[in-house]
Amino acid sequence: MSQTEGDRLQAIRLAERILHEYRSKQKDAYRKQEPGRAKRLPPGTFVSLCPRINVEVESLQALVSNDQLKVANEDIVYHAVVAWVKADPKNRKGSFLRIAPLIRFAHCTQETLNGVVGREPLMWNPECMELLTEAQLLQNQCGNQPVPKARRIRRFQVGNQPKEYLVRVYTKCNKVHFDYATSNKKKKEMQWNTFSFNLGAQISRNKVFLDSSGINFVSDNETWFSVNIKSKTNTTHYWKEPPLRNCTFHLLNRRMYAFGGVPRMRGTSNVNSLDTENPSLWRREQPMRHSREFPYVAVLSDTAYVMGGHVEQPIILEISQRSALRVVEKFAAGRWQECLPMPCTCENGSAVAFREKIFVVGGEERVCMSYDPSVDAWAVLCRPTCSESILTFKSGKIHPCAEPFVASYTTEWNGMILLSTTFCKDRRFNTKEELFQVYDHVHNQWNPCFDSVTQLHEGMTIMLYTTVF
Repeated sequence: MSQTEGDRLQAIRLAERILHEYRSKQKDAYRKQEPGRAKRLPPGTFVSLCPRINVEVESLQALVSNDQLKVANEDIVYHAVVAWVKADPKNRKGSFLRIAPLIRFAHCTQETLNGVVGREPLMWNPECMELLTEAQLLQNQCGNQPVPKARRIRRFQVGNQPKEYLVRVYTKCNKVHFDYATSNKKKKEMQWNTFSFNLGAQISRNKVFLDSSGINFVSDNETWFSVNIKSKTNTTHYWKEPPLRNCTFHLLNRRMYAFGGVPRMRGTSNVNSLDTENPSLWRREQPMRHSREFPYVAVLSDTAYVMGGHVEQPIILEISQRSALRVVEKFAAGRWQECLPMPCTCENGSAVAFREKIFVVGGEERVCMSYDPSVDAWAVLCRPTCSESILTFKSGKIHPCAEPFVASYTTEWNGMILLSTTFCKDRRFNTKEELFQVYDHVHNQWNPCFDSVTQLHEGMTIMLYTTVF
């Protein structure tokens, strides 16, 4: 065995031993019902052990480039290399440029890639910035591009590998329920799990939002809940109501933004933000150019795109008329810029970022259209289908547009867009039916979803999303 191979095996064994110690501490924290402490272990425990890897830069290069290194994600590798360099910055600072091209940044979590890596001074050079830009581009392309370079390939994993889960959140009788499942490619079926929390209050669809840790929602009794699907736990946070109602909430760069809303009877262009780490005061942001209520919000590369919504226009006395909007604006670096408006209106629909584009789908108009930010252009695509049972009212047929869609929700699932649409079956809005379908962007067509999803008719869906654990 050569000296190089011996150093490589020694480095791999040492790294695996440290990883084993880190995982043991993490499992011990979960056994003691301290999931928050377990989440903080990577920077607090594992990274503090990494400087003990007393190997030369050549051996560490061999370790980082090895596909057999068993890690859950590339965050651990990145933190390990940074900790190793900072343990002896005088002699190792120049070594980071030799190791960085071997780190597979594209497989870091989005929270680490966008919020940690770019703020590391060791990355502040043209070579590392190019690696960061490449990784962000690959994440936005969802891994469907060619992978000619080794740093774009996911590392080998053994044991319990993280899986992608589809989560459906719905409410019933003051309870919030969570149905989650992962697809089984061998059996072509989904195994569903369910749990629920008794909140004692209802939840509005505009007060549900996602962050890196899971789903968050604010109940009607003004309590902020954060739910971890993996541990089936929920935590409460301090919540201060924004100055406006009927706004759309979205987390962006560790701040909670409230877009639009209404102070009394008319939509506003105001935007307010709340620091999630110190949520005591809403800060006034630069207002939008157009007033609106309940706009759609989607984020691409730290840029928020605000679309649609509606305004209440007073006619006489207390009578007002609701008008849907087609305007589109983007919010980046604290500034607003107007974009090309949507081809048509979409009420009670949904927006999702998919393949570096923004898709607006569903709604009362049954639309499907995509926006390409690179060329500022919209494309009208194939409309979602409609169930025959939805079009039947008592003994006669009705026109598809005669009964409005109650709500539509979208998420990316297995490389396609999954759409959940809740319909009203009569004009009293007391009987609902939910239809699931997927959009194939390659062939521009909608297909009925698998039976294991369409069987879920209980309750009223308020969110669809995917998560990995």
